[in-house]
Amino acid sequence: MPRGGILTIKCANHHLDNRDIAADQERDNPNGFSDSEATLEADIKSNEYVVSSVTDTGHGMAKEVLAQALESFFTTREIGTGTGLGLSMVQSLATASGGYMEISNEPGKGPA
Repeated sequence: MPRGGILTIKCANHHLDNRDIAADQERDNPNGFSDSEATLEADIKSNEYVVSSVTDTGHGMAKEVLAQALESFFTTREIGTGTGLGLSMVQSLATASGGYMEISNEPGKGPA
């Protein structure tokens, strides 16, 4: 967050049942069209999960950046200041553990 902000990290246990999954998929994909989020969540099963939530009040990501945010080595940083592995590693860990990752983004909602 180059312009500052607040980073919040939370963890909680959560039971996800079939109604939650169906409601989430309907919210993300109301017309039944295939998109990357709907495909990513298609393998989620009813089960007990640990929810790790990381939120910030930064300035958000442009639509073009968000589209590439989970690609390995993608970064908006200057050369030598980061690897671009953060979010792709989180997604890999979540998937390997039987979970999933979701990103929500609200450009312009953080500090000016």
